Amino acid sequence: MLVRRAEKRLKEVVLQVEEERRVADQLRDQLEKGNLRVKQLKRQLEEAEEEASRAQAGRRRLQRELEDVTESAESMNREVTTLRNRLRYGHPRCGPDGWAAATLHKPRGGKTGTWDPWRRLPTRGGRGIR
Repeated sequence: MLVRRAEKRLKEVVLQVEEERRVADQLRDQLEKGNLRVKQLKRQLEEAEEEASRAQAGRRRLQRELEDVTESAESMNREVTTLRNRLRYGHPRCGPDGWAAATLHKPRGGKTGTWDPWRRLPTRGGRGIR
């Protein structure tokens, strides 16, 4: 009877160990899946950070280009204003009556214009070309 009881107890312990081994295997599988998921998420995060870095660099490049173009446009606007004022209010290169010193002149029968520095342009009110 003691032997049967010991065999029964041994059988129960063996079943318990097998159950614990099975649970341990399941937990190990879950841990491996979790580790794989963490690696996958880290990789996705790195890719997203690289993409964000590229986008930021592109944005900075475009911002510099915009600033350059804006500065160039402002400079050109200042130059246009200066030239308009010179034409409007006279300039040493303009005649005393406000006529421009030169113009593009098309000779008779000619199809292309030639630069004639001695030809004069009429202006409105003698104040320069508007």
